[in-house]
Amino acid sequence: MIRSIVLITARDKPGVLKKIYDTVADNGGNVVFNFSYVEGDVSHIILIVDMPEENLQYVAEVLSALFTEEGASVEVAPLGPQYFDKLVVYLAEAPNAAVGLLKYLHPEERALLISKLDEDIRSKIYVNLPISILAETLPYAPAEILKEIAASVKPRDLAYALELLDPDDMADVLQTLGHEVQKAVLKYLPEERKKAVESLLAYRPDTAGGLMTTKILTVPPDARVGKVIEELTSGKFEIGDEAYVVDIGGRLMGVAPLSRLIKEDPAKPVGRVMRREYVTVDAAADQREVATVLMKYDLTKVPVVDRGGRLLGVVTVDDVLDVVRHETLEETLAGFGKIRIGYIDNYVLASIKSLYIARTPWILSLALLSFFTATVIAAYESAIEKYVILAAFIPLIIDSGGNIGTQAAALVLRSFALGHLVLRDFYKVVRKELATGFLVGLSAFPLVFAMAVVLSLGIGYTMWEAAAAGLAIGLSIVATLTASAIIGASIVFAAYKAKIDPATMSAATITTIVDLAGTFLYLATSTTILTIIYT
Repeated sequence: MIRSIVLITARDKPGVLKKIYDTVADNGGNVVFNFSYVEGDVSHIILIVDMPEENLQYVAEVLSALFTEEGASVEVAPLGPQYFDKLVVYLAEAPNAAVGLLKYLHPEERALLISKLDEDIRSKIYVNLPISILAETLPYAPAEILKEIAASVKPRDLAYALELLDPDDMADVLQTLGHEVQKAVLKYLPEERKKAVESLLAYRPDTAGGLMTTKILTVPPDARVGKVIEELTSGKFEIGDEAYVVDIGGRLMGVAPLSRLIKEDPAKPVGRVMRREYVTVDAAADQREVATVLMKYDLTKVPVVDRGGRLLGVVTVDDVLDVVRHETLEETLAGFGKIRIGYIDNYVLASIKSLYIARTPWILSLALLSFFTATVIAAYESAIEKYVILAAFIPLIIDSGGNIGTQAAALVLRSFALGHLVLRDFYKVVRKELATGFLVGLSAFPLVFAMAVVLSLGIGYTMWEAAAAGLAIGLSIVATLTASAIIGASIVFAAYKAKIDPATMSAATITTIVDLAGTFLYLATSTTILTIIYT
């Protein structure tokens, strides 16, 4: 059986709904939700049905045969986001139907459909959602939706919904909502749940402590294997395939996978069968570091400890995958000139003010950097007037230097992210980029020399003057590409040294910085060489 959607637009007729129900039932289906409204003499019908997948096409053909008049349409397909835009049109006519429909969607799809509705319809939905449906939706909702929910739902009801979540999901939601909402909601939570979530709220959301779940089984080394298996399979813990052996002070001693325990004598102490070789991360470790550890050691989960080795929780690969997906999106947007301070989680829900705040700083900063580039060119105005050919190659210099600088920055950033580089590797990278940039420059020299000579002859230079211009510009491209490669790589090291995430720097920013340095170096080098030649 597969959950499917039936969308029908047709002229209103007596008994039409019964015919549709009979067709679905005759083909092994069951209608779990229906909604319809009439515009003039046209009916709009939505059905959510559970039906064997192999019967979907046949049902579509039978229903299409029932509605053959002009303008009629019938669609039968697996329920999925591709139909949400059509559902939005239907639900705009009757927002109350949305509450009944949403419970048949996966929570992530539920959040997506809600985000597509108009704000006034969303606000009506929030207050009518059953607590259980609201709870399932919260971990998947974008920040804008979470804030709308907090503004529409009473703190007591929000607390009831949060109480149904695992502590790590509860903490994620509360961290998004801010201190005031946290304070209002926490007072309605049971004391035990309150303490559990407060321990997680103490950590930044982008650290291992902020990502971890505390819903794990910890046991002393003298616990019996049979009892540990019983606890692990009880369904009470988020991590149900691994127990963690701790000493009297809560320090991690070993890990006891369920796959190992079921092969042992139930009467054995778990301390005798636990795995003593394990990897941990510090609670303050950045989420990127956690992701690197999981990938490096091919793990599905990793224990989180404090500096004293006391077990605090566990980060699962699911949590890290969410982080990687989110950060990949942020870094992609950073490449187009976005910053995290104004990160837009959902463009559809974003206000004009938030879009303005997110995009303006980069535009202004790039304009300022470009001004300095223009200042450099203006400073060499007299030299450019004397050697006009130099102006023709400024775009080539800027593009080439910017490209190689951005390439170097991207390669170094990736190596940092994968753990292949650390700050002490700076001089090693500089030497490598020095050699690489120089070789690329040498490769470009013959082409740029020839271009400069041809262009110089074309504007009336003598062969001697053209050759001199070609030599000056060719050597300048070598110097510029060499320096730009070093500068691009160095920017990433400087960002890490200053504890600034390089992913927040747009590619345009790196390019503009390299442009500034490259333009200065080009004009300084070429005019110096030409001055030497002509004196």
